[in-house]
Amino acid sequence: MTDHAQLLCPRRCCRSSGRKVGGRRPVDNDKRAAILDRHRRGESIRTIATGVKVSIGVVHKTLKADRAQHVLVHLRT
Repeated sequence: MTDHAQLLCPRRCCRSSGRKVGGRRPVDNDKRAAILDRHRRGESIRTIATGVKVSIGVVHKTLKADRAQHVLVHLRT
């Protein structure tokens, strides 16, 4: 077995037995919608993070993922 396969094996075992791997997602759909709405209204990342009660990094990551999703949609059309 290669090193890479050895690292992936525990994850496969957990998934096959129905256990979750990793931590919970910090942003549910409601928080994501609030972050995107506030950003569209022109609020700063810091203000959004304080209002939604998540870290600045989570807000940044959410906005970045949304931008990437919009780029993919435009490329497909």
